[in-house]
Amino acid sequence: MPQDVSQEFYALVSGKVPSPFDETFPEIFCRDHLTLRVASLGEVNVPSGLLEVCDPFMFLAECPAMTVPAGKHSVYVTVADVSAEQDQSHEREAYLSMIFREGSVAEVRQAVDIEGNPLFVGVDTATVGFCDHQAARTCMPKGVNWYETFFCEGVEGSWFDLMDSPDFYEAAKANIVFPLAEAGENIAFTHSGWGDNYFKVKTTHDADGNLLGVHVDLQVVDLGPEEDEE
Repeated sequence: MPQDVSQEFYALVSGKVPSPFDETFPEIFCRDHLTLRVASLGEVNVPSGLLEVCDPFMFLAECPAMTVPAGKHSVYVTVADVSAEQDQSHEREAYLSMIFREGSVAEVRQAVDIEGNPLFVGVDTATVGFCDHQAARTCMPKGVNWYETFFCEGVEGSWFDLMDSPDFYEAAKANIVFPLAEAGENIAFTHSGWGDNYFKVKTTHDADGNLLGVHVDLQVVDLGPEEDEE
């Protein structure tokens, strides 16, 4: 679902965009442009209409939720080639996006949670994901150590191993059904650009104000300072 390279917000854009890098590391980063591609992460089921944006290995079921249309929605990762040679030798995840309807983006807004507060996501394990807020609470087993049972590297089928497998979607990305899911409730997640940070969540809208998608801006294409919270 690529969009035209005609805006300052580059989620779901495929092609060349301006580089944010200066002359500091010309042998590492391309100063002229970055090349973006869009990778599919399948769909995420949000039956409650409450979307949780979280670091799944640290804050699953603990993050604020935002209201979205209930149902299954496509998820994409916009990946930036930041290499000096532009040969895909150094790629970073730039945006994680969930799309609700087709349309041309006319406005990008700061997302808000169900209480009307600006929505941000804290990342401590270089991973960010989307899931149904209620499913995160009801579809994971109680009374077990999630990390040792589901997350830990080296455990067969662990979330970490699936995310890093090039045979499961692609390396650095995963879409996993929750252990106790009864209706396919799942979570999609990806590595978060340069790693741990506190990232803005943004929404895109058409000219009539209709919600088109929600996006985590992983500060790869735009390296500028965060705006002050309002």
